[in-house]
Amino acid sequence: MALTYSILICLKSLWESGLVRETNSILELGEQNWFGDVDSRQISDFINLCEKNPQRKNKLENELAHVLETEPEEKLFDLAKIFYKAIFNFDVYRAVDFHGTSASEKHDLNYPVPITEQFDIVTNLGTAEHIFNVAQFFETVHEKTKKGGFMIHFFPNQGCYDHGFYNFHPTFVFDLARTNNYGIASLVYSNTRQSPPELLSILERPVYVQRAITGELSDYSHLFTVLVKMESRPFQFPQQGYYDSDLPDELRKAWNLLPR
Repeated sequence: MALTYSILICLKSLWESGLVRETNSILELGEQNWFGDVDSRQISDFINLCEKNPQRKNKLENELAHVLETEPEEKLFDLAKIFYKAIFNFDVYRAVDFHGTSASEKHDLNYPVPITEQFDIVTNLGTAEHIFNVAQFFETVHEKTKKGGFMIHFFPNQGCYDHGFYNFHPTFVFDLARTNNYGIASLVYSNTRQSPPELLSILERPVYVQRAITGELSDYSHLFTVLVKMESRPFQFPQQGYYDSDLPDELRKAWNLLPR
């Protein structure tokens, strides 16, 4: 799990929207490191953009300089956390990851996680596809997010061959959100075959479906989405919209035009 160009740009856009500026706590399901397709020195640009408090800004700049100069053992994880501090300005950070640093708690995400707190932000930036019990994983995300909090996901969409157990499609996001009354603050298609990746908002289902019909979908792509937990209620397993008779006619027709 690593912060790639697509994730960084989408998180920057999320910060610019003003949604995440007042968050206090973050839980990462999969501790992130710095992927490297963006020069780590550009973290300074994010600090200058996001941090207006001179003392905190200076502290972050010093942390970044120290990491870049000394090359600590966990450098890539340290870089990711500095970026997070700039974007989210959190006070509380926790992570669950068998293969993370000492900052991570070692819990099997196939099962309920023994963390009692709820968080303003829960992230899944490349973890869910590696968890066989994916239903439990998304129930965990739901349960650990505060009412009004954000669930931030980055999924493989097409390709990523043998990378994990699953790829995820927009119907997963739309039907998960519909069933649990989540708000969809962002849903972005990343054509990762391009460099830098093409990023396209697909908040409307037909945008993605039309690309599929015209053969414009990449064979290597990801989805970035931000879901807002609107209610405090138990997690519900979704039915797929097609079978639940919850698709507009144009998308029901598209079902018969697309290979399956």
